[in-house]
Amino acid sequence: MGLLSGSTVLIPNSPWVILGVSGLLLLPLALALGTSIPLAWRIAGEARADAPRVAGRVLMANTFGGLFGSLLAGFFLVSTIGIEASILGLVFLHA
Repeated sequence: MGLLSGSTVLIPNSPWVILGVSGLLLLPLALALGTSIPLAWRIAGEARADAPRVAGRVLMANTFGGLFGSLLAGFFLVSTIGIEASILGLVFLHA
């Protein structure tokens, strides 16, 4: 009933509570997304003779994808369509 009456008592304001809740919410996503590099490495062929080169290319693509994706989101998407539409677009992209 606290939030309905306008009270902020139910909203956590302790940094440790916020950190704990954020960690619990983000852990499954981080674990799921963390499997992408080993999966990409396996698809690219880790058992081949040029496995180090393939692994380097996979990691390079991941690094550049993260770099350009964050730059695109921060400087282009937010400034053109707004933060709310950007977040909704990313949610639908990951769904």
